[in-house]
Amino acid sequence: MNENVFLYLRSGNLRLSFENQKPMVGVNYNELFTDVSDESDRPGFSKLVERIQSSFDGTLYIYDLLSLDSCFESLESYLEFFALLERRRFKLIALTDKIPQHPNVSFLLDSFKRCSKELHREHLHASFSKRKLSGLSVGRPMQRNDDKIQELREEGLTFREIAQRLNVSISMVQRGLSSKFQDKT
Repeated sequence: MNENVFLYLRSGNLRLSFENQKPMVGVNYNELFTDVSDESDRPGFSKLVERIQSSFDGTLYIYDLLSLDSCFESLESYLEFFALLERRRFKLIALTDKIPQHPNVSFLLDSFKRCSKELHREHLHASFSKRKLSGLSVGRPMQRNDDKIQELREEGLTFREIAQRLNVSISMVQRGLSSKFQDKT
């Protein structure tokens, strides 16, 4: 068997002992990595990660996704592990979970990225709200100089030329001229 096929089992109690899990797994594997629930450092999982780092193209079988839950200290380490699987082109197959057996784990990474973006958005919203309540400014400082825009327009420059010269967008030039016009009325 030339392909890298690894099996990771974690024993938590008698019901999920290694011997009880092996027949249910029923896969041919090259290497078996195991941990016992009361081991806090997860030496079997650490060896598995080292082995994946030194391998390419393979399959990692786990009994279920809960086998991995206590192997990570943070969401970041969880994401790093799945990114490693993807970089080393390892398939992850959870044998007892009803999860599609994807050739890579990008579906998990995508959901974590979405979750991370939502948390970041919530954090920004909360911090903007706090700044507003404190009377502080929110967002980027205004960079539009309406007087300069008007001056360049009177010199005969087009919206595009003004935008390029002032390093602003064309719509900002248009708004600058519009606000200058409204101020005069």
